Amino acid sequence: MLDQFFLAYRSAKVEKQIFQNSVFFSCQGNQGSVGIGLSFDGIEFDGFLTFNGQLCLYNDEIIYENHLDPQDVKKVIQNASEIDKACMAASDTLMGANFYDKKLDDYMLIADPNGAKVLQNFDELIKENIYQMMVAATKDQEPMILKDLNHTTCTRWHPDAMDIIPATGGKGIGTKKILEYFGFSADEAMAFGDGGNDKDMLETVGCGIAMGNAVESVKQVANYVTKPVSEDGVYWALKHFNLI
Repeated sequence: MLDQFFLAYRSAKVEKQIFQNSVFFSCQGNQGSVGIGLSFDGIEFDGFLTFNGQLCLYNDEIIYENHLDPQDVKKVIQNASEIDKACMAASDTLMGANFYDKKLDDYMLIADPNGAKVLQNFDELIKENIYQMMVAATKDQEPMILKDLNHTTCTRWHPDAMDIIPATGGKGIGTKKILEYFGFSADEAMAFGDGGNDKDMLETVGCGIAMGNAVESVKQVANYVTKPVSEDGVYWALKHFNLI
C-alpha cells in the first residue's frame, strides 16, 4: 500500500523488480476513480484504494465500496453552509463543489490540478452514491460540520480541511478488504503513510511504515520510521527490509 503523494518524490533508486513480484495498490485520500488516470514513470499499480478506503478497485472490478448515508450528505451540506463553508462531494465518476471556497480549492489543488471545481449540477451529483465529502474546516470546527450526523465521521491529513467518510469506513477497512480479496494475511502486507488518515491503514498491516515527515500519531503506531518523503524514504525502508 503506497500513498500516491510519495510517488511524486520517487527516485530511480526504487528498482523495478520490487514492483514485478508484489501486488501494489495506490492509496488515495481525495482522489477516487475520477483520479485514477494519475501515472508515474515506471510504475503500474495493480489496484487503487480510493477516497480513504471507501472505494477499492482491482483492474475494473470493485473489490469494496462503502458510501455515505444520503441523509447525512444533505446534513453535511446544511451544517457547512451555516458557517459559510463549501462542500466537495465525490461519486465514482464525478467530483465537485457547491460553490467556490478558496481554502477548499487550495486543499484540493494539493492532490488534484482541477482543485475544488464548482459544479452547476451539484444537486444532481449528490443523488448518486457519495463516497467522500471534503470541507475546509479546522479541527475546532469539526463538531459543527458533524452535528446531528448518524452514520458519519471524518479523517484528516491537513490542518485546514477534513475528509468526511462513513463511520464504518477508513483506509484500514479498505486495506482489510483488499487483503481478504487476495487471500493475504496482515503479516504479508506493508503500508507506507504520513498523514493522520493513514494511521488505521498502518495498524491493519503486518508492517506499517511511517515516513520521516509523518505526524507523531502515525509514527507512534508504525513498526518502522523511515526517512522523509523528500529523502527517498520509501527506498530506504525497502532497503532496510531487504526487499531491494
